[in-house]
Amino acid sequence: MSRRDTGDRFEMFLEELLCDCGFRCVRRNIVYTRWSRLRKKYLTRRQVDLEVREGILRRKSVFEAKYLTNGYRRSLPLNYRGQNLPQAVEEKRKFAEAARGYLVTNAYFTDDLVEEAKRLGIGLYDREELVEMDIRRGGDGKIGRKIRKMNLRDRGSSYSEKVYVLF
Repeated sequence: MSRRDTGDRFEMFLEELLCDCGFRCVRRNIVYTRWSRLRKKYLTRRQVDLEVREGILRRKSVFEAKYLTNGYRRSLPLNYRGQNLPQAVEEKRKFAEAARGYLVTNAYFTDDLVEEAKRLGIGLYDREELVEMDIRRGGDGKIGRKIRKMNLRDRGSSYSEKVYVLF
């Protein structure tokens, strides 16, 4: 199983978990593209792992999912693969014009990541919170096994929607 496959499975698990927890409109792998009418070309693109719309006003929230192998023993550092994770989530939140941004992992967060996320107003969900949510929806709390059992073929393409923002 490749790293991309496990990441996609984790995103599908989160999509199901959020739907089961009462969120009605959950979309996975949204690509936002800024399009210039004047220049008639794409300017920039950002990909968001999950987008949730909630409430009467359908406020938008974006989720960035990070899957770590052996997540029950590891912590997600502030700088992961060359990027500051809370800043990356905040940048995607602004680009998508969302009200909230969240970082979700199957591992734990380091203290410096928690401090930076708190400073930027980014919500965090770690392994313990995912296990609690799974138990509340009637699961057994064994999220690693559920993620590995997710069937990628049942879910169609990896990108569910492309959103163009004109300016």
